[in-house]
Parts: sequence; C-alpha cells; structure tokens
Amino acid sequence: MKDVESQGEQQVQAALRAQLAERDARLADVTRDADMLIGRLAQELESVLQRVGEFGTALQRRAGEGLDERERHYVQRIVEAAAQGSSLVQGMLAYARVAHAPFSARPMPVGPVAERARAWAERQHPDDAVQWSMDASVTVLADSALLEQALALLFDNALKFTRGRDPRRVSVTARAADGWCELSVADNGAGFDPHYAGRLFTPGGRVHGQQEFPGAGMGLACVQRIVARMRGKVAAEAPPSGGACFTLRLPLPVDGAAAPAAGLPAQPGTPLRVLLVDDDPMVLLSLRQTLEALGHVVTVAHGGEAAIDELQRARQSGRPHEVLLTDFGMPRLHGGQVARAAKQADPSVVVLVLTGWGGQADSMREWAPHVDGWIDKPPRLARLREALTLAASLRSGGARGTTG
Repeated sequence: MKDVESQGEQQVQAALRAQLAERDARLADVTRDADMLIGRLAQELESVLQRVGEFGTALQRRAGEGLDERERHYVQRIVEAAAQGSSLVQGMLAYARVAHAPFSARPMPVGPVAERARAWAERQHPDDAVQWSMDASVTVLADSALLEQALALLFDNALKFTRGRDPRRVSVTARAADGWCELSVADNGAGFDPHYAGRLFTPGGRVHGQQEFPGAGMGLACVQRIVARMRGKVAAEAPPSGGACFTLRLPLPVDGAAAPAAGLPAQPGTPLRVLLVDDDPMVLLSLRQTLEALGHVVTVAHGGEAAIDELQRARQSGRPHEVLLTDFGMPRLHGGQVARAAKQADPSVVVLVLTGWGGQADSMREWAPHVDGWIDKPPRLARLREALTLAASLRSGGARGTTG
C-alpha cells in the first residue's frame, strides 16, 4: 500500500515539474517576443526622432537670424525634445538587449573588469578630472561581459552626478562575506532622497530634474536587470555625508569551481579583423566583448563618420578590416551610407548590417547591393556566429548570401 502511495506521489510531483517547466518555457517565449517587439518599435521610433532632430537643426542653420526670438525658442525645443526622446529609446533598447545577451557565469577577479569599465566611462567623459580609489581584489562568480557593463553604467552614473564637485571622487571597494561579494561604487555627487531609492532601478525612474541632470533614467534599471541575471542583488544608499553608494551583491565561487576562462568558446577558423560601428556606447561595449570572446580582432567606431575614417586609416596601414559590422539607424551617416563607402573603397570587405527593421524594409532596398548580410537587432549569439561564418566564406570566395 505504501509503495502504491509513494508511486502516486512521485507521479504527481513529476506532473507538477512538467507543468512548471512548460510554464517557464511559455514565459520565456513571451518575454523574448516582447523584448524583440520593443527593440523593433524602438528602432523605428529612434529613426523618426533622429530625422526630427536633423531637420530642426537644419532649420536653425538655414533660417538663422530670420527667426524671431519666440520662433528660435520653438525650434530649439524641438531639437532638444528629439534628442531627449532618442536618449530614452536607446535606453529602452539597452534594457531589452540585456535579457538576450550571451551569459556564462565563471569565477573571475573583479579588479581587471572594473579597470576596463573605468576606461570606458572615462572615454564617455573625456574632459572630467576624477579622483578614483579602486580596491576590488575579490574573485566572484559572474559573467565578465555583463559585469563590465553593470560597472560601466555605475561609473558613468557616478561621473554624471559628481559634475561640478571639486574634487570629484569615485570609490570602488569589494569584500567577501558569507558566500557573497559586496561590490560597492560610491561617489561624492548630488546624492538622492533615500525615500525614493526604489525608484532608481525602475525603467525611466528619475529623482532629479531633467534640466539639472539630463538623461533617460534607464542606466540603473539596466544594472538591476544585469545583476538579476547573475543571481545577485543591487541596492542604493544615500550616506549622511552626501553622494550615493550602489552595492552589487554577487555570489562567490564555490569550492572546486573552474578556473577563470572566456565566457564563450572561440569560433573555429581564422580570426577576422572586424570593424564594429554603432552610435550607442553600450552596444559597442557588449558586442565588442562577444566578438572578442569568439576569437575575433575588433576595432570600434562611434558612428558612421568615425567608421569611414577608421576604414581609411586601416587601409593605409596595410591591414584593412575584413568585416564591417555596422548599425543601420545612426545620425548623420547611417549604416547604408557607410556600407556604400566601404564597398567603393574596398570591394573585398564583407559588410554586415544590424537593424531592427529587417533586411527587406523598403527604406533599405537601395543599399542592398552594398550589403552582404542583414542581422536582426538585438543580435543573438547564434546569428552572430552564422553571420561571421558567412563572412569567412565570402572572404574565401564563397557565394554571396544574407542572414537575418
């Protein structure tokens, strides 16, 4: 009798586990589809906002003194609103991409990751003098690329909110306790009202006025989502002495864990020299990490004009880029224009275009002769592998094709 009851219990538990697995799979599908839809809509909206801003700026230049004071004010408000909307859209795209970024948690020292993140943040604020204090000699169980993104966003936030302070200070500390690492980033900036700490990590959440500190309010929401993927937590504190302190609570490696290693297996074959182009610094950061983890040699260019300059520099040096991987929707020079310039200068370069619109969009048809492959944005690891395999095939004389 007991055996029969035990069998029945096991069957019930197995059925419950199957139902939970099915529910989790459905939830993952819904989340993926929602993020893809957000990405596509955001790409469309960003293109519209960029055009509004460009036409507004052109009107300012052409009309000049012909506008009265009120008209100049209206045009300026249009340009500023377009820029603000574009910033919000880019934040939404970054937030959606986090859910699909390649992920592999391995033991890794925090120090080198924090140094790379600091270098990235300093490039975003080239004219800012900051006193850094770095004490992060702890090994955590995390994904290197995602951890670097989270720290880069926190450092960028610290540099933004310490502007105007003299001296400006940012402190990074890490300590291990009870199986966890507490990694803190503190600054002496504007701080925040502790009653609104929870709002900081919500998409679009802001506790300061737009005029005082412009921004989309998406950076800390991305940090929270990144840390959650690594099975950690993030908290914000407003110390009585002023400024802000953000603490990431990340798991420590368990005994016998594997030694630190690259988060992704290298792609078989000869490494390709890739020029990666986008106008979003966080896209450049995450895609560069992924491509390098796959074994390729990556150079980044922030925007279309920088890409054309870099293509020319590389040709003159005798080591031209073999692959151009460029976003399509960029201000001033979009990806189609960059592709055409690249092919005219060097027909052998393989051009792959990232887009949230799909390779068959009417607005892209005129650029198709200059493009070897289209990749949906945000790109998945499998799509990147497929596109780079295509690139290697084209470099070796294979047939021209398209991926999307």
